[in-house]
Amino acid sequence: MWEDILKKPIRNPRVDIKPKNDNLSMKEYEKLFEDIVDPEIERDAKSPNMSMAVVRLDKLDMSSEKAEEVAKKLYADMGYLRIFSDSTHLFFKLR
Repeated sequence: MWEDILKKPIRNPRVDIKPKNDNLSMKEYEKLFEDIVDPEIERDAKSPNMSMAVVRLDKLDMSSEKAEEVAKKLYADMGYLRIFSDSTHLFFKLR
């Protein structure tokens, strides 16, 4: 009887939503990162208390995997100790 009133689990309706900027050309990524990431890095680097520059992924409208992949290509050999992401942010280790 009680099995009849249990609600069936539903699939996450957002699971198939892909961030709109995950399939851009490299030229488009360069422009996106220039407009969004570079100002964040410059701002965070000015603060003596910040050891990392932090960019919200929702500002980029990218998945963490794609944002990290693109950032590592665009900012390779530019003096960052580490570039990594979590589910909501992209990080550039400054020192």
